[in-house]
Amino acid sequence: ASAFGSDQSRIESQSEFVTQLSDALKSGIGTLVDADLESASARLQALAQKAYGEVRNRTADSRSIERALFQQITDAMIEAQDLKQSDPAKWANAINRNLDLWTLLASDLMHPDNGLDAGLRKSLLELSVFVRRSSTKILAGADELPDLIDINESIIKGLASAG
Repeated sequence: ASAFGSDQSRIESQSEFVTQLSDALKSGIGTLVDADLESASARLQALAQKAYGEVRNRTADSRSIERALFQQITDAMIEAQDLKQSDPAKWANAINRNLDLWTLLASDLMHPDNGLDAGLRKSLLELSVFVRRSSTKILAGADELPDLIDINESIIKGLASAG
């Protein structure tokens, strides 16, 4: 009986060690993933800002460029809605392009030279946070595209009526 108790104690000790090791690994992996995502996001924002700056320097006004860009990306999401199973790369690309657009928009909204009303900037920044969270859920399979499409279509209408 004492050998059984000793074995049980050793098994419990090993089980606790494995649990702690697993928790440490999960924490470490999470930290690595977060660091990698932050680095990728920073690179993407820099590239997007450069590209957006080049687009803004063209002859068309900013609103029509923004509207056309939102329309193009929204059309891609509409087309990709049913491709999750048949063409997951195209589906994910549409979501990521939309996320890139909203990341760029948030960056522009935070720029000191942004001339939009503070209330509108705040609302758009809140939408960008929602888009980022929703995009992550959609890519993880926990949500669908219609909310993002609706948001973009509202932005498109707003840009069309303001122009």
